[in-house]
Amino acid sequence: GYMAQEQETLDFAATPLQLIRDAAPLNETEARSFLHYFLFAGDAVFTPVGRLSYGERSRLALALLAVRGCNFLLLDEPINHLDIPSRESFERAMARFEGTVLAVVHDRYFIERFAETLWSVDEGEVMVLAA
Repeated sequence: GYMAQEQETLDFAATPLQLIRDAAPLNETEARSFLHYFLFAGDAVFTPVGRLSYGERSRLALALLAVRGCNFLLLDEPINHLDIPSRESFERAMARFEGTVLAVVHDRYFIERFAETLWSVDEGEVMVLAA
């Protein structure tokens, strides 16, 4: 699964509930419960994606990857612009993810917490560094 930095893959007219139910065979109760894990509670599940904040859209993009059962994630600056609760939710989800993640990240704390292998790209040259 791919998580774009600008979330251009999301349907801005749809709601989080619609997107989750379109992505997986969940009834409304199951979908709402799943979305609650990503901090979408109450009527927030009915808010059109275009009216969500950047952090909320990031959480939704991650929820969609999780509900689809992806085993490989390609993340482009996934924690940029996230508020503290959103970042904590994202980090909890990453800690539980059992697949492979390739992430473009500039945040040292995130790198130190999750990276097993670190690649540095500088002026077109790729170097493998210790994590």
